[in-house]
Amino acid sequence: MMRITRGDFEDLHRVINRRGTWSAKWETLPPEHISLSVAEMEFACAPAIRVAIEKAAARGIYSYTEVFPDFASACTSWFARRHGTEFGEESVVFVPRIVEATAMICAHMLPAGAKVITLSPAYDPIMEVVRRCGCQVTEPSMFYTEGTWHIPFDELATILPDADLFILTNPHNPTGRAFTQEELERLSELLAKSSCLVLSDDIHCDILRAGRRWLPLARYADAKLRTRLITALSPSKSFNMAGLEASALIVPDHRLRARIREGLRAAGFHNPNYFAIPAAIAAWTQCEEWLNTTLAYIDNNMEAFVPRFGALFAREKAVIPDATYLFWCDTRRLGAATAAEVCAGAGVHPSYGKGFGPEWHEYLRFNLAAPQSLLDTALQRCEATVQKLR
Repeated sequence: MMRITRGDFEDLHRVINRRGTWSAKWETLPPEHISLSVAEMEFACAPAIRVAIEKAAARGIYSYTEVFPDFASACTSWFARRHGTEFGEESVVFVPRIVEATAMICAHMLPAGAKVITLSPAYDPIMEVVRRCGCQVTEPSMFYTEGTWHIPFDELATILPDADLFILTNPHNPTGRAFTQEELERLSELLAKSSCLVLSDDIHCDILRAGRRWLPLARYADAKLRTRLITALSPSKSFNMAGLEASALIVPDHRLRARIREGLRAAGFHNPNYFAIPAAIAAWTQCEEWLNTTLAYIDNNMEAFVPRFGALFAREKAVIPDATYLFWCDTRRLGAATAAEVCAGAGVHPSYGKGFGPEWHEYLRFNLAAPQSLLDTALQRCEATVQKLR
């Protein structure tokens, strides 16, 4: 584990008061309670992003904006440099949020009552919009063995032929799996035998443990599958700027790209948020060192706090995830009801597993992208509450 000192990471150690900012993560909680739920960091954005926003704000006119080639250029250069993943600038389509893009696909590009498949546990806000669009959802469950989560390939093989859309999350939220080449090759072979659209939501792809790699599904897709493949990317998780709403769909096929642009117009997506483009360009072109530092800090948080949360709640040995800053923790040591009582009594708010599918009610998702002192306080409160309940 890399040693972190307060002098090395002063800005990341700093606890920032989020009250009074209309925060979806904090503002609904009682004072003194701690939120470890919504997938955003408790760290200030990189200085270059703040400078870009301040420069835009200083002009004093917050007008309609347009997407110009510099957005696609910043996006493609980042993924080529950071991950060795190359795609043409013409394939980049700006969207504000991936959940909104998913809703557009379901509402404007699929037949009525479309069959949608995704892996469970599944990110609830995306599945909510899928269902609200009238789609029939099938969620084959990932399974845990030998210290990791696995894709249920045999079940997928039986249901994919009838699907209209398959949604992959890579790295996976909430389990934190970064899928391997072997897994993605096998998945690509199954998808090639189907005729469904494929949306790969790779929003967490930059948040990797040291030594891990993100491998996009597109790298293993054959020519026919690439005509049906959409990869969703964003600087929002990597650089803690979700509220600015800047994302990109990577669509290699020009015919599919035209359909997506038409769907976005039909859904009323026209101009980006005034601050979205300058912030995204700054993130992708000036903030790699900040990200490296932040990932080192998160890795240390994982090393320090996953075993402690696991010892308190989990029956299985707690395993640090490949990717994301999220820890998917089983609560079978205490039982789901007692674990919920512990969190409530401690004033600590994780994401509850039932939000990712009812069969996951024995799990909690803890967001560990926070100052170490905040995480330590939350854990100490939970430990003290367990002692009181015994």
